[in-house]
Amino acid sequence: MRKIWLYLMPLVAVALMCMGGTAKADTITLTLTSPGQSALAGQTLQFLGTLSAPGTNTDTLDLGDSYNVVTLTMDDSQYGNLTFPLGYPALGPGDSATGDLFNVTIPVNTLAGLYTGTFTIQGFGENTGEEVDDTAGFAVDVNQPASSVPEPPTSLLLGLGLVGLAALGVRSRRSWTA
Repeated sequence: MRKIWLYLMPLVAVALMCMGGTAKADTITLTLTSPGQSALAGQTLQFLGTLSAPGTNTDTLDLGDSYNVVTLTMDDSQYGNLTFPLGYPALGPGDSATGDLFNVTIPVNTLAGLYTGTFTIQGFGENTGEEVDDTAGFAVDVNQPASSVPEPPTSLLLGLGLVGLAALGVRSRRSWTA
């Protein structure tokens, strides 16, 4: 009987550990209002969004952010200006904050094309130290300004008009000399 207990004790211990309460991880959600925008080189785009923590969270999350974008210039300083329910960049269970998350400036000499990046909100549990994050992708379509070069038909018409005026001038000069 004693041998049976020696074999069963570790199994019972493992079973009790597995039956313990299930761990519930806190989450945070980042939603961009307009993740795809377009502009000309030299312009700045504003990206608005909402940060929310579900009511099922168990801890207040202190927030930070990070981003990744190539070629374009990103400014996230206005993120701290959002109106957070707790008065500082943090969300308690069920809280949310909406506003200007970041701006993207397109440098003047940027070539036309589609540029993508990511913006990440990082939450750190005040009591648990648990780290959670959510990332949203965004896209900037850089357009070329309208061309001021005349189209070939316009140039052709202008050239024909000038040739006609020259011919008219030559003709009237001949009638003057005769």
